[in-house]
Amino acid sequence: MFSLACALALVALAATLSTLTYYDNDDLNIAWALAGYRTGTPSFAHPFINCIMAIITSALYTVLPNIPWWLALQLAASVLGMTAVFASILKIGAKHHVPLILALVLMAVCGAGLFYYGLVLVTFTLSAAAAGAGAVALILAIDADDEKRVQRRYGIGAIILLAISLLVRNSSGIAAACFAGGALLVRLLESILLKDSIVRKRMLSFLIAAVLTTGVLVGINAYGRTAQNPEGFTAYDEARSAYMDYPHDSYNENPEIYTAVGWDDTLANLASVWFYMDERITTDNFLAITENSAFQNMNVAERLQLGVNSFETFFQTFQLAVYFGVFICAAYAAAIVLFLFNRKRWLPFVGASAFLIGTLALLAVLLYFGRINLRVWMTISIFSSVSIWLCALCGYDEAQDDQKKMRLKGALRVVLLLLVLVISLGAGYKVFRTVVSYEDGTPDMLARSSAVTAYAQAHPDNVYIRDVYVANNVDALSVYRDNPPVNLIDWGGCDMNTVTRVQQLAVNGLSSTWAKDLFREENVYYIGDTDQTYLELLTEYMNSHCGANGYEIVDQITENIVVVQFVFGGSR
Repeated sequence: MFSLACALALVALAATLSTLTYYDNDDLNIAWALAGYRTGTPSFAHPFINCIMAIITSALYTVLPNIPWWLALQLAASVLGMTAVFASILKIGAKHHVPLILALVLMAVCGAGLFYYGLVLVTFTLSAAAAGAGAVALILAIDADDEKRVQRRYGIGAIILLAISLLVRNSSGIAAACFAGGALLVRLLESILLKDSIVRKRMLSFLIAAVLTTGVLVGINAYGRTAQNPEGFTAYDEARSAYMDYPHDSYNENPEIYTAVGWDDTLANLASVWFYMDERITTDNFLAITENSAFQNMNVAERLQLGVNSFETFFQTFQLAVYFGVFICAAYAAAIVLFLFNRKRWLPFVGASAFLIGTLALLAVLLYFGRINLRVWMTISIFSSVSIWLCALCGYDEAQDDQKKMRLKGALRVVLLLLVLVISLGAGYKVFRTVVSYEDGTPDMLARSSAVTAYAQAHPDNVYIRDVYVANNVDALSVYRDNPPVNLIDWGGCDMNTVTRVQQLAVNGLSSTWAKDLFREENVYYIGDTDQTYLELLTEYMNSHCGANGYEIVDQITENIVVVQFVFGGSR
């Protein structure tokens, strides 16, 4: 209950100091689709999340439409995960005689450093990571001396949190399953060494349950993506992801591969900013570009070397990435300290080392595929830090030496462990301060996106297409029960070719996905930002590829955001 109170207090602090928003408009896309703001009717499908979670979320929007359910469910997943981590720290700390103050400081480190970012800038990636970290923590908190009912409660709780992680985001859940499996193997090894066949069987049953849960939910996720969307969507989305999320040659680096698929530099530049409203932006062409890029043809060593070299730029670009790296290093430093002071407790150190090796192996895989970004790095850091720290705490017990030596060693050990925690707390404070500083620009950003949404709502007979960066919408709190902005369409984005996009076009009386057809319609307009380059880029595309002769500004929403009508042949 104390751990739950701490988790809820952290959410309350986040809501008090900052405006809770989504990390980016991926989560807004999920929320709007499931709530029915795209089509006027709640949808039971979204390719980003498990279809079971989509059905649950959509049903909640249907029953109680005035609540921002996608935000609420993500916060609930984070709270449950944090509660499990905090409770596990306290349980392991009590079992191994860790001073309460050290356990509380570690809770503060995890709260401020690992979880706070995902409470203010809510993203399904980090919400799933928090739930998954809770699953790993509960497994590591199971002790051979616990009563049977306690072991079952923790094991079942871990399986439930693992399922939640997989439901919220498949890839984060799979990573959580890897760490949970590692935790169960540590517990299995412990039971074998203790020759405790009852605990060993129980851990094996939890391992089987975790594997089955992961396999079933991953399978359902794959089935839902295919069954709920138009034919060919899954192949398209995977090819699009390969183009957008993984390394490939730019147009300037290798214009030949773009020319071969009929793309010029204008179309290539638009595709790189999520514009997919051209009939040449297809599954085959995405694949042709990525498969003929230099990265695709590198061997393993070359890919890994490129990835390692990119870390310097990555850490220079994202200071937060440095802080999250500190958490991993500090956790393992704590494991080393505790092992040096008590070599008889070697199994916790072996477990911590195994988790560190597993983290490095996972990083190697991600570097091989070129898939390191800030959210991925945060997810790895959360799993790794929690796992290593909890293993480290299991090694806190004193060895049986004479009392005088034990007191001296104990005092020195506490000092060194406190030093590691202070370093971690400093990094956590840096994360906390960085997140709080984002509030300076949040109100203006939300006001701009709200103005665009309100404009579309006020003109229901027209259709407005916007690029995904104009008045970037990360509003997590607003609901649109009576007047959903169904006539506001993104110019591509991740919902392109989904069942929701098909339905949204149909609701607005549109039959084509392509810009060359859409912008010829009398009631279809583009919303652009005169301070950005995308209006100019789209105009160049419309003129050179779609037969337009320029555009007219027909209205102004805010100082820089305008409503544009493209001109064809001197008139529409």
